[in-house]
Amino acid sequence: MGGEPEQKIWLLNFEKSYPYVRVRQWLETGEIEVSAADQVVIELAEEVDVTALKPALDALGLRIRNFNRKEGIAVVSVIDRKLDAVPRTIEALQAWSTLFVSVRADEIQFREKL
Repeated sequence: MGGEPEQKIWLLNFEKSYPYVRVRQWLETGEIEVSAADQVVIELAEEVDVTALKPALDALGLRIRNFNRKEGIAVVSVIDRKLDAVPRTIEALQAWSTLFVSVRADEIQFREKL
């Protein structure tokens, strides 16, 4: 079989800093990825200001949730709340790829308690 390895995906609601979470598990390895289910992170290309994203975001019905001009990072909403919203949003933004270095899921890092 070709294509992407089999995986399970869950969308979960929490009451903490990431209220809407996407959990993806690859069945072959058991590896798990946890990310925000309702936003993606865009690393802007050098010399591109966050305001240059407006036409792309408007065309897709997305909005900026947060940005850091100094770091060249924008956190942007996703297309909808469906299971595949994060990858579809990343794919849809590729039409404006000259504006950014990368667009990716907003992965959640877990820290061990001391």
